[in-house]
Amino acid sequence: MKWITGLLICCGGVVLLSGCQSNPPTEPEVATVSLTKTGPMDAAELAYQLSRKTWCTNDEACSMMLHFLDGEDPFAAFEERTDDLRQRGVMPEGWKLNADEPVTKGTLAYMVCRAMEQPGGLMMHLLPGRRYAYREAVELNLMAKGSENEPLTGPEVVGVMGRASRMMNQNQQVVD
Repeated sequence: MKWITGLLICCGGVVLLSGCQSNPPTEPEVATVSLTKTGPMDAAELAYQLSRKTWCTNDEACSMMLHFLDGEDPFAAFEERTDDLRQRGVMPEGWKLNADEPVTKGTLAYMVCRAMEQPGGLMMHLLPGRRYAYREAVELNLMAKGSENEPLTGPEVVGVMGRASRMMNQNQQVVD
């Protein structure tokens, strides 16, 4: 019995001397997407980079919208992207978005619904905006339920854009 007590004291001493401290958790590695790099970034590369990011910025979401609409993003600056999307009617004139802020569900839903030319419901016609566009996106199973003010992660944006692209392809096949 004495040897068990001695063994426990010895083990306790080893633990005390070696320390019980665990390593602090590290932040997950987050990729940064440089949309102003030299040479165009194709949709697959942008989607891959976004799938590794914690949050998707307004700038990255606008770039994804241009890839969705045209298959490319020829612009180097956020202002050029937003100007083009405004001219197309995908983004309203009154929006004041910051390039580096996370895109919200309502913002992306509005742009996707406008790009897809979704008719939406009565409220979307009477009060066009992020709230009812987000509700339409949930109804179309493009987004999960929540709030239109919630920020989107990179993987969520890639998923939304992928589902929207498949829906557009299916609608074109029905028309053809």
